[in-house]
Amino acid sequence: MGDLMADPVWIERSQHGESVRDLQRRLLDLGHSIPLVEREGVFGEGTEDAVRCFQHQRGLRVDGIVGAQTWRALDESRHKLGDRLLYLKAPMIRGDDVGSLQRQLNALGFDVGREDAIFGPSTQTALREFQRNVGLSADGICGPDSVAALARFGPPRDDSIAQVRELEALRSAPAQLRGRSILVVVEPGLDVIAAAVSRSLAQSGADVLADVCGDDHGHVAARANQFAVDALVALRWASNDGSPSCSYFASGPFRSEAGYRMASRVSLALARLLPMPPEPVGGRVSLLRESRMPAVVIELVRSDDAAAMAELVRHPYVIGEAIAAGLREAIEEHTEPAPS
Repeated sequence: MGDLMADPVWIERSQHGESVRDLQRRLLDLGHSIPLVEREGVFGEGTEDAVRCFQHQRGLRVDGIVGAQTWRALDESRHKLGDRLLYLKAPMIRGDDVGSLQRQLNALGFDVGREDAIFGPSTQTALREFQRNVGLSADGICGPDSVAALARFGPPRDDSIAQVRELEALRSAPAQLRGRSILVVVEPGLDVIAAAVSRSLAQSGADVLADVCGDDHGHVAARANQFAVDALVALRWASNDGSPSCSYFASGPFRSEAGYRMASRVSLALARLLPMPPEPVGGRVSLLRESRMPAVVIELVRSDDAAAMAELVRHPYVIGEAIAAGLREAIEEHTEPAPS
């Protein structure tokens, strides 16, 4: 079956046609259930439930709407390690096969960095080191010989050299907010809270930049990478049938340790003020997956939750300062050395 449309349309409940049929085929291939009555291209309740289930499994925004990120995730999910050659090119190759390669290399001690399922320079370098160690041509191309060599080591452990190195970086980093650059990304309607976050961080000595969370979050992540900021925090509305949350990058057993620490502290601070769980969640939305620095996405309240909305309107500065306090605590926290 060919690739999904390069520039997919927006698909949601009550639509019908060939794009819905294509979506349903993808979901069925992944083991999701769709009622027979809908399988001829009708986006009904059963298809929407399957989309939600897929989004939840992939760490995406669970709204039942098939936008650009969900389309890309569907395309990436069809690739298994060994199905195609993997190598560094532009645009970079993405897919579950890349994620499997990264997980195995990290578990074997060849550091690819975060397991983002994107074949970038770090993955190429780690693959070349692995190839040299097992006596293969170190060409940085993952083909049948490299896949076979990886298979000889058996299933990957949950250990990750990338997580170990990130923890070491946390221990050695200066425990102060002053001088750190932080990008605050805001969805329209949350500007007052974003201003309060920015002001509080700036008062603590941070260099604060601002950006708008538009439709293509990958562009926002690319700008954050271009400016090499030290941390990213995004403020968003929760989907109307979703739940408020604070999320960090995680993929399978891998998680961003610095992102997890920031999300944990912010979640605790906000749980005292809003109906938000005190524990963060792992996610793979573009802002988390594609940014090179620790990042958190805060979905404050649902836009249809009148009580929570009223709380935001009454206390925007208190909520903004609570977010800033959580970020400050995470960055200025001293990490104890690992026991020897």
